[in-house]
Amino acid sequence: MADKIPVKASTQDFTSIEDICDDIVILKDRTCSLLIETGSVNFNLIKEDEQAALIAAFSGLLNSLTFPIQIAIISKKLDLSNYLGYLDDIMKTQHNALYIKHLEEYRSFVSQYSQKTTVLEKRFFIVATFSPIEEFSDLKNVFTIEKKILVEKAKIHLNPKREHLLRLIKKLGLSAKAMTTAELVKLFFLAFNPNAGTGSITHLDQYEDLLSSTTT
Repeated sequence: MADKIPVKASTQDFTSIEDICDDIVILKDRTCSLLIETGSVNFNLIKEDEQAALIAAFSGLLNSLTFPIQIAIISKKLDLSNYLGYLDDIMKTQHNALYIKHLEEYRSFVSQYSQKTTVLEKRFFIVATFSPIEEFSDLKNVFTIEKKILVEKAKIHLNPKREHLLRLIKKLGLSAKAMTTAELVKLFFLAFNPNAGTGSITHLDQYEDLLSSTTT
C-alpha cells in the first residue's frame, strides 16, 4: 500500500483574507474593510440617567449612518498565569509581613476564582467596508485591478466613514482607535493561531508567512 502523502494547506486557504496593507483588509472578493477597536462600559454599573443618555447616544450613532457596519466581538479565555507570576515577584521584593500576607490572600483568591470561573477577555470592533461596485462599473474585471489602485479607491470611501465613526463613538464616552496594519496582522494571526501566545510580530513584510504558518 502506497504511503500516504501528508496534505498541507495554509490558513489563508480557509479564510477570505487576501491581503492587509495601508491599514486596510482586502478580501478575496476584493471587498476592503477597516476595523475600529472600541472600549466598553459595564452598563449595569452606571446610573439610570446615564444609561438613558448612553442609549440615546448609541441610537443617534445608528440613525446617523448612511452606510452599513458590522459589530464584532472576540471573546477568549483570559490566561492569568502571568498575572499570578507578577504577584509572586512582588512578594519576593517585600519585607513587610502584613503586606505579604495580604498579597498571599489576594493571590489565592485570584487563583481559586480563575479555576472555578471562566474569566473572559473581550474585544470590541466596528467594521466598515468598501465594495468595488461603489467605484468600478465593470465588475467582471474587478479581479484584474491593481491592488494599489484598489486600496487608493477604498481609502477615498473608507476614510470619511472612519472619521465619522470615531467622532460618534467618542461621544458615547468610549475609547476608539482605527487599527493599523501591524495591529490587524497580529489580530488575525492570533485568531488563526491561538496557541502562538501574545508575542510581538516584528517582520511585517513577512506577515503572509505568519498568517499561513498553520498547516493541516
